[in-house]
Amino acid sequence: MLGSLLNALPRLLDQGDRSVPDWVLRLNGVPAPPGLRADLLSLEIYSDVNLPGMLTLRLLNWDNLLHTVSWSDSPLLEIGTAIEAELGYLNETTKLFDGEITGLEPEFEVNRAPVLVVRAHDRRHRLMRGVKTRTFLKQQDSQIAMQIASSAGLKPQAEPTTDILDYVVQNAQTDYEFLLERARRIGFEVVVEGSRLFFRKRQVKGRSRVMLSPGTNLVECYPRLSSMNQVSEVQVRGWDATQKKEIVGKATSLHANMAAVSGPGSVKRAFGKAEGQQVHQPVTSKGEADTIAQGQLEEAALGYITVDGLCQGEPDLVAGTVITLQDLGKRFSGDYYVTSAHHQLDADAGYKTGFIARRNAS
Repeated sequence: MLGSLLNALPRLLDQGDRSVPDWVLRLNGVPAPPGLRADLLSLEIYSDVNLPGMLTLRLLNWDNLLHTVSWSDSPLLEIGTAIEAELGYLNETTKLFDGEITGLEPEFEVNRAPVLVVRAHDRRHRLMRGVKTRTFLKQQDSQIAMQIASSAGLKPQAEPTTDILDYVVQNAQTDYEFLLERARRIGFEVVVEGSRLFFRKRQVKGRSRVMLSPGTNLVECYPRLSSMNQVSEVQVRGWDATQKKEIVGKATSLHANMAAVSGPGSVKRAFGKAEGQQVHQPVTSKGEADTIAQGQLEEAALGYITVDGLCQGEPDLVAGTVITLQDLGKRFSGDYYVTSAHHQLDADAGYKTGFIARRNAS
């Protein structure tokens, strides 16, 4: 078992040794007891820019002395318990999860000791409970995000948006569906870290936190470049009922290229101008239409290059950050924006990190 293996290792290795994986777990701020560490079979942490982060624990769920289940009735693992997890190596762990227990799944099989699967989600899950219909009047998207975050008990940190919207409807949606929809239309993301909710532009030009290279720490790598959804211009059209005239918003260039040649620019040179229109979204001003058009162009461009990869355990590789891939040739080497990451620690495979990342240029 993973817990027993790690507990048996001597902790006299040099500071920063990355040869032996390690983990830290806290329940309601208190370190997990030795018994839980000993019974841990595997630990997985998922992060995604579009979905609540999730933690999964697999625990041996049997007490040989009492001949009864050991963890599925434990008060330590109540629904709603705050849970934090760190992953890394001896003397060098990084917090990768801060959320709440949301589910317990015991497993009973004839030829195997009982197992308990513990599931937890980051606090974005609070925004997914129940659908609502309501209106927001004369507010910016950032103000709407702050209001929704506060109502869920989260601390809002919203990057200010410029357009004051006359009338916005949340129509039979969860708060998370609604907030994610508002974010996507203007090229923003919704991220929760602990009890803080961030409503912000995608961090595609952030500082790279991890460098990966085949033959060193990159185990598998499958980049894909596709021109199929790239457009050189996005137009958003609406109607001004007061002025009785059409509203037209445009976007023709990216705010942040991740390399020298953008996806839209490359496709325009190869195949000519390709225009994408978003005519189904109601807008009330040219500024709002321009903002939506820019967000749609940025979102499409980010799909120019996509990479699926697997590397040695990298605690700094999480969704919403930038990584650097090296030694993949000129076209595919460089910075990528991570949209999904999966950290897995178990006795058989050790510590590995899988990821999906995107790039808007080459």
